[in-house]
Amino acid sequence: IGKETIPAALEGKFDDIARVYKKEIMYDAIIFPQKDLMRGKLSQRASIDDIINFEHSNPETVSFWRKSISNMTSQACIKCGGGINSLSIDAGGYASICSLYVEDKISFLSNDEKTIRKYLKDSHNKMQSYYINSKCSTCDQKSICRWCAAYANLEHGNSSEPIDFMCELAQRRISAFTEV
Repeated sequence: IGKETIPAALEGKFDDIARVYKKEIMYDAIIFPQKDLMRGKLSQRASIDDIINFEHSNPETVSFWRKSISNMTSQACIKCGGGINSLSIDAGGYASICSLYVEDKISFLSNDEKTIRKYLKDSHNKMQSYYINSKCSTCDQKSICRWCAAYANLEHGNSSEPIDFMCELAQRRISAFTEV
């Protein structure tokens, strides 16, 4: 959801459409720049206040964040499956470890399985090293923030940089959803 769609979401319009088609709808309030690193879409982000208010309007979301906050972890690494249990192949036949991390690709069609597996493993390890070497690796809110190197690359063009928006949103979620 973005700043333009939050009012409709709060009115339940998307939920109504989902019910018609007997589907479940999931919302994601995080908007990133385009994959070509154009930052224009950032102006479409909903404000943190709007996101928190929207999340408070849904009992399932409130329950999700309360459970997540009560189970906050100081995990040593991010739980990224990119290159291990997922990969993305674009229309040109190039593979990357996830659909968001498009900076490092390999031709899926021109390489053998062994080469592709090595690429996936190496790319996964590279993403983990970005995380381990980032300021985010020592943050006690990282399991709420859900920062990842692909997000950082889209936001800043730097795979190790913290994302201020996500940091602030994590802090606000912890404040808003912590049970007293």
